[in-house]
Amino acid sequence: MLGDGIQGRGNIAPSPSPHVGAPQTSPCPGEYSISCGLNAVLECPFGALPLSSLLDNTRQNCTLVYPHKGTWDRKQRRAYHRILSGLRVHKGERLRFLTLTTAENMQRDLRSSWRVLKERIRRLTPARLLKMGYIESKDVKKYYPSKPLEEPLRFEYIKVETEEGVQGVFHVLYFGDYIPQKWLSDVWKEITGSAYVVDIRACKDTVKSPKRLARYCVAQYVSGQTAFVRFSWSWGWVGKGFVKVWRTLQKEVRSFRKAITLWERLLSGKSFVLGSKLFKPPPEIGITEIQQGELNVSG
Repeated sequence: MLGDGIQGRGNIAPSPSPHVGAPQTSPCPGEYSISCGLNAVLECPFGALPLSSLLDNTRQNCTLVYPHKGTWDRKQRRAYHRILSGLRVHKGERLRFLTLTTAENMQRDLRSSWRVLKERIRRLTPARLLKMGYIESKDVKKYYPSKPLEEPLRFEYIKVETEEGVQGVFHVLYFGDYIPQKWLSDVWKEITGSAYVVDIRACKDTVKSPKRLARYCVAQYVSGQTAFVRFSWSWGWVGKGFVKVWRTLQKEVRSFRKAITLWERLLSGKSFVLGSKLFKPPPEIGITEIQQGELNVSG
């Protein structure tokens, strides 16, 4: 069973638009989509919803759309790095956005409710969704074309906790399988006892520009200085212990630019040697001490 990774902290401001990242009082059935390209529009089964001014339908300068990196504090830069690292590892996959809200008189707090939900998702299979009526036979090939019916859903995430709502809100970015919004809403209400507003969206296209998408996520969830936020991620977001590997890499090269270049190389699947250390890429990301005289490994 996969576990959670290291947690981090930062700050967050309320979302500037009710359609982006913010809980909705009447979520549209099914799954939303958000284009990750320059022309971004939220799409709902009952029509298009305009995205906020952060991403409109015109080509804009990224320094205007997103906070300039020179203005970001340490916590924002750290969030950007953690999010971007996962996006690089999963480049070419489809990213989904999940928002979980709170309500009065919850029988569990937000974090306890999340732990229960996470385990239920990881036990969920297409066969169970079919049996419970959340999907139809025709949906199996559409949403799970190459997945065995009895195989649990894949769910690799990074989670941001904010002080929005009654008792906080979780904004979850995840790579993995389709999860019906109705199932999420029903299970979230069952777990919490009262909260049921669940918003799930998906990129229309696969991740093609990790940097741009990471900046968008930071602008949405990790901007401002008004509310406390906590990060956590699954081991599969990048790989178990990836933050330790990153910090070791920084110490070894003592040049931030060079560290970034090597880090991007590692996340693209290429190993390399620095001194006596072999840096291994995801999914088994890590560092191995090599004996003197052994050949350097690259690629």
